[in-house]
Amino acid sequence: MVTYKTEKVSTKVVQYTGTDVLKTGYALCYDRVNNAAKDAQGKTLDATKGSFARFSNVSKPAVGNLYNFAGIVAPGVSPRSGPCQVKIVIPTGGSVDVFTDQNCTQNATLLCVQAGSYAFGGLGTGPVLGFAIQTIDRATTNGTVQSLARMPDIFRKPFGDSVPSSSVNTFSPAMWESCPVNEIRENPALGYLYEFDPMAPVDPTDGHGYDITQVTSGVIAAAGGAGGGLLIDSGGNASSDDGINVEKLGADWLPAAGKKLWFEGRISLSDITGQYFFGLHDADNAIIAAGLAAVSSDNLIGFYRDAGTAAAKLEFASCKINSSDIQATAATVANGAEINLGFIVDGITSITPYINGVAGTPITNTSTIPVVAMLLAFVAQVEGTTADAEMTIRSLRVAQLR
Repeated sequence: MVTYKTEKVSTKVVQYTGTDVLKTGYALCYDRVNNAAKDAQGKTLDATKGSFARFSNVSKPAVGNLYNFAGIVAPGVSPRSGPCQVKIVIPTGGSVDVFTDQNCTQNATLLCVQAGSYAFGGLGTGPVLGFAIQTIDRATTNGTVQSLARMPDIFRKPFGDSVPSSSVNTFSPAMWESCPVNEIRENPALGYLYEFDPMAPVDPTDGHGYDITQVTSGVIAAAGGAGGGLLIDSGGNASSDDGINVEKLGADWLPAAGKKLWFEGRISLSDITGQYFFGLHDADNAIIAAGLAAVSSDNLIGFYRDAGTAAAKLEFASCKINSSDIQATAATVANGAEINLGFIVDGITSITPYINGVAGTPITNTSTIPVVAMLLAFVAQVEGTTADAEMTIRSLRVAQLR
């Protein structure tokens, strides 16, 4: 007869390389990206050599390594300090007790691997492991909860294995490993996901779902080149401020408590002396007017360049009417070079910009975080009269928890 905690589970003994005290139910991840350690035979984990240590050395979950989840410290393992060998359970869709910091509701609370913690967190903290099948409050005092769990699918992670760069086109691991992209696709009740179609036709005469404002000139069209894209083009350079202001209608994004938001796109700028905006903005047909972005009076989160921006830089700003936080040299850009620009809005508590997958300085002044509905917004206008201002968007993804 099978009773609770007597059903067969898949287990494995691994080498914990940290120094913390491990407890039953803790989450552990493989050190598959650690090429400096040594395995049990003393072989250095050189990236060019095979080593069993990549499937035996484990550590505390960390940013960039969450999908290398190894397993859960097995029941019956007494607390022990590392480095040490420890028995783990590899979840296969059955019952397993996991250590969590969540207030759990039976068959409702999703449990996720989260960076910087051995405890499983809630939705939006990392890859989904499973869900609680017991109602118990572990938020006040962290502890174990019975769960139904399986391994996160490393082959379906919503980003590439490398950090993006001018030559590497991928979504950023450090951003998207915490976003339940696949779960939202399968169950839209969990969140809202927007991934634009770069090949869709756009005609500035009828909008095609965009609110388009032209200043003297301006073009929005499918971009050329392999893989396609969306071209936001000043369409001329006769006078300063000529160009185009574009907002995507029907997709409102509203920062709210507990509703994490992720935004990332890959763009290039033809002339880095121009005026640009890329991000979220309240309804506005003149985001950059008379050469300047209204970052002290509008509601917005995004990257921009105006007449006051330093050479070869993009600024990053969060603005709630009459209160703003601006990072004047957030990103360095070059003519025609592709760059990933993104940010994570953690409810209404912080906003962290990401440049080519690397986290910048978080904005934590809550008085500057907008709490109104915003639209996807793009601007390309000329600052001088020597060249068109062109922004090419190669990819764009936005997601928010409901």
